[in-house]
Amino acid sequence: MNADKPIAARGFRLSAVELEHPQKTPGNWLILDMSLAILATSAVQKGLCYRPVGSLIALKIVSFMVSMMKRFQQFANVLQGQCMFSSPRLRSKNRRLFLTFFLMVFFSIGSNQSVTQADETENDITEQLAADASLDAIADHLLLARKNASVTRALAIHFPNIKRARAYEIQMALLAKMEAQGERLVGWKMGGTKIAEPGTGLDPVFGFMLASDEIKSGSKLKSNRFATATPIVEAEVCFWLKRDLPGPKISREQLASVIGGVGGASELISVRLRDAQGGIKAGVDLGIADGLSHGGFILPAKQFPLDEVDFTTEVGRVIINGEERAKGEAKLMMNGKPLDAVLALANELPKHGRHLRAGNIVIIGSMLESPPATTGDQVEIKFSSFGTLEFSLD
Repeated sequence: MNADKPIAARGFRLSAVELEHPQKTPGNWLILDMSLAILATSAVQKGLCYRPVGSLIALKIVSFMVSMMKRFQQFANVLQGQCMFSSPRLRSKNRRLFLTFFLMVFFSIGSNQSVTQADETENDITEQLAADASLDAIADHLLLARKNASVTRALAIHFPNIKRARAYEIQMALLAKMEAQGERLVGWKMGGTKIAEPGTGLDPVFGFMLASDEIKSGSKLKSNRFATATPIVEAEVCFWLKRDLPGPKISREQLASVIGGVGGASELISVRLRDAQGGIKAGVDLGIADGLSHGGFILPAKQFPLDEVDFTTEVGRVIINGEERAKGEAKLMMNGKPLDAVLALANELPKHGRHLRAGNIVIIGSMLESPPATTGDQVEIKFSSFGTLEFSLD
């Protein structure tokens, strides 16, 4: 056989001749290839190569590991040969070196730092949207970000001074596309309903919620369904509607008459839209275009009649791994009148060709400073009278 042909070029395979004549086997190629496998895996985890390339590398490494497992005994025989293991001391040393590299590759592949977590850059789709993109193209871009839990700086770069009316136009186009693909609108989410800082006012805005966004309490969620695998956990008051409310001029009394129930809900935020530098605060109006970063919602098992709920005493907490991370009060919402958030929505939706319908759910914004959750976390959202919701991240 040709002894000059390296093992690496044949995918780590040893021929019968090589096994019979280990002195002709260039064993150093084996160690070099294992080193490259480790470096490649590390590069994938650190985001130094993009996902398609990383996937090919991962497949190569998996193929390598399977081959190694099948031929371990053959390699062990080679390790006892004569080529680079010409003395008992060298054989022992290089066997240890071989096993060390084998274990390093194994644990490197098994690391809990997945490709999607390791590097946000490879999941950034900013370059896929042109500066002169049409409304349809912008909606497609945001749809792609939702489906792949991607992040994008494109809107902040190309439309930094977007007007609110245009932002809602984009959101409605995005919603229409998703409905055309079979998604079902089940309700709306609110933001800007709690004064964030002294001296600032309320600024109610809305996004949409789909049936596919619902998460059952107690679920084990894959973290890669959220942008950067890091959902932000909110505690919210939720309202159910029992009749249509066309609007646009709805009174508080009219609204109260169609509220079928109240409860404590949680929204999980997936921050897909970024500012031009990649920061998470792209601004309210850009956020509106993407539906206010909605990533999912959890509903309670029980609803309460509106007239039995005391918003002045209702408290929400987020507990992660047994530690309280945030606490807030329902009375802080809409200056002590949480139902006014739904009223603002009822009178705004008709301007965009929509209205509240029977069966809709409306969550009105987080009553606390919402903390992030990461892979491995056990999360509870506890309310003083609405009950407890929970989920975990894998």
